[in-house]
Amino acid sequence: MDKDSKKEQTKQYTIPSVSNSRFVSGTCKGEICSVCGENATNKLGEEIPYDDPNPNRHNLTAYVCREHFRMIVGRLG
Repeated sequence: MDKDSKKEQTKQYTIPSVSNSRFVSGTCKGEICSVCGENATNKLGEEIPYDDPNPNRHNLTAYVCREHFRMIVGRLG
């Protein structure tokens, strides 16, 4: 086995961390966190399942601050 082949076998991939991202969508402007009342940085939306008895309804949404968003989606949020 040559050196390049060995490198390919040991190559690892990682998920990029976006936890330091400071992007806040314009849709959050003027909105407050539905948990604590701080300024909202993220908007969460419900995924309507295929077997929902009313699949044509609008999904439920909530605005949350960065801290509560991370509590919901995990450390990469």
